[in-house]
Amino acid sequence: MYKRCPLCKSTKQSLVDEIYEGVHIGCCPKCEGAWLQNDELRQIVEKHDIHFSEELIQKTILEIGRDIPPAEARRKLQCPVCMEHMEVIEYLYHSGIAMDKCPNRHGVWLDATELERAQIVVEYLINKSAHDPEQTFPVLLAGLKFGNTKE
Repeated sequence: MYKRCPLCKSTKQSLVDEIYEGVHIGCCPKCEGAWLQNDELRQIVEKHDIHFSEELIQKTILEIGRDIPPAEARRKLQCPVCMEHMEVIEYLYHSGIAMDKCPNRHGVWLDATELERAQIVVEYLINKSAHDPEQTFPVLLAGLKFGNTKE
C-alpha cells in the first residue's frame, strides 16, 4: 500500500498502483508523478514497448546535457515510505532528468513525464552506442547500475 504523494503532499492524495511496461508502480492521479521501488526503473527502461510522441522525443534529446532546473534541484520531497527527505539526483548523469531518491533506498520519485523521458534517453543512448560504442556504452552501463542513478 502506497502512502501519500511526495509532490502533492496531501494526505487525501494517495498513490495508486498501476502497471506500466508490465511493472507495478505507484502513481499520483493528480500530478501524474511515479514512485518506483527496488529494480523497477531498470526493468522499465529495458523495455521498448511504448512509442512516444516525436515532440517529447525531440524535447528530451535537446535537454541532454542541460542542468536540472535550480528550483527542482533544491526541493526536499519526503519519501512516501519512511518520510525522510529525499536527495535530488540526475538520472544517467547529464540527462537533464531529476529524480528524488530515498536515502534509505526505498525508491525514487519521478515527476510527470520524467519516467517516459528516462526511457527515451536510454533508447537514444542505445541507438547512439551502435554508432559510437566506446563513448556511449560506458555511460549507459554506469547509469543502469544500482538504482539507475548518479551518486
